[in-house]
Amino acid sequence: MRKRIEDYLGKKINACEYIGHRINFNANNITLCHEAEVGAYILGNVDDFSLNNYELSLLRHIAEVEEGCSICNRCSKCKSIKFENKIAYITINTSDYCNSSCIYCDAHYGKEGSGYNPIPLLEKVKCYIDDNCFFDWGGGEPTLNPYFEESIRWISENGYRQRINTNGIIYSEETEKALDKGTASLRMSLDAGTKECFYRVKGHDKYEDVWNHIRAYRKVSDNIYLKYNVFNLNSEKKEIDEFLSKSTDVDIKHIIIDAEISAYQRELNKGPFFFTRKEFDAIHYLWDECKKKNIDVTVSGYAFSVRPEYDEDKQLKLPSLYFDNIDWETISNGIFPDIFANTTQLIDQIKNKDNIIFGAGSRGKQLLKLCQINKIKGIRIIDNDSTKIGKQIDGIIIEDAQTVLKESNNTFLVVGRYAAEQVKEINNHADKSNKIIWVKEFDI
Repeated sequence: MRKRIEDYLGKKINACEYIGHRINFNANNITLCHEAEVGAYILGNVDDFSLNNYELSLLRHIAEVEEGCSICNRCSKCKSIKFENKIAYITINTSDYCNSSCIYCDAHYGKEGSGYNPIPLLEKVKCYIDDNCFFDWGGGEPTLNPYFEESIRWISENGYRQRINTNGIIYSEETEKALDKGTASLRMSLDAGTKECFYRVKGHDKYEDVWNHIRAYRKVSDNIYLKYNVFNLNSEKKEIDEFLSKSTDVDIKHIIIDAEISAYQRELNKGPFFFTRKEFDAIHYLWDECKKKNIDVTVSGYAFSVRPEYDEDKQLKLPSLYFDNIDWETISNGIFPDIFANTTQLIDQIKNKDNIIFGAGSRGKQLLKLCQINKIKGIRIIDNDSTKIGKQIDGIIIEDAQTVLKESNNTFLVVGRYAAEQVKEINNHADKSNKIIWVKEFDI
């Protein structure tokens, strides 16, 4: 006889805290977790999701783990637990599209207007949703989902709690109502104090709109959490002071400190973002200033759980010692790469300069086309492949990298999967009068 969910209730199984307790509604699938350690366990597709399929997926997962043939067997969170099937945590990330282009984020490349209605899917498993279930909105930008307002209302009317992670560009009336009702909280990553730094990091000029929306939300609720991801582009004292000044002006009660995750990584960091002693001092300065202003301040586990430290209450705290994770073999001459949030910023930086595209591959050719479209003149191309030297791309002769790197006052554009290697080579062979721009994205 086929096993049923009821057959496992209250019994010990090999699983993790997520099994039966969590669902993630993603843009393209539905998963059990977002575990980076081994990869997410996929429960099914959005189009064929049903109560029966959910139950069958759970049963299949339990059987696979028991047999030792699941990806979850390799996860450190997998252990013997008492099985219960009350869904207590649900994430809603129905689209990868975002109307911001935060410099460190890859969740804004989706299609505009995308995003499905999660309500019919939630209704199908409502019998398993715990009365105290917590809903966590993300993406992409959730307010762009065509069904966002009615979904916020559905969650609130059913008495569930929810957190909306938003860039704040769009004001949501249903979010305001849920905040006023006390069933919602709101979290925004501001990552800057001044308008100039905000544009540099967030890639859009809606600074005033965002702060006006924060002010409006704050009028109905204390549950507004502003997050500051510290890295080398926003760690100046004046940025933190201005961020705190704006926060106190609207009477913000909660601030979250984090580090940009790729800058604060475990591995040696080749760039393009960095967490140096300056950033270490900045997070402590931000913490101390929040305490002085009686602002509730917490440490995010997103980056700081990499090398965690805890206080006497077992709460994550800021690192007490600076850890230098910079790959100095790559940045051997101290030429750190720069990076920009969008194409407009990139073009503004390279116009009227001596620019050299490092690499004559497909990405280098795309970058050349972008420069030509934007009438950037004097572009040169270099490569290490001797078979390419002397050949032409759109009339531009490909030059030998080793020869050109000996020149001065150039701006090298690195792009694609070999960017870190190119940064290393520039540092090894070029003098400090040269600059590096790590091209993150561009539209042809």
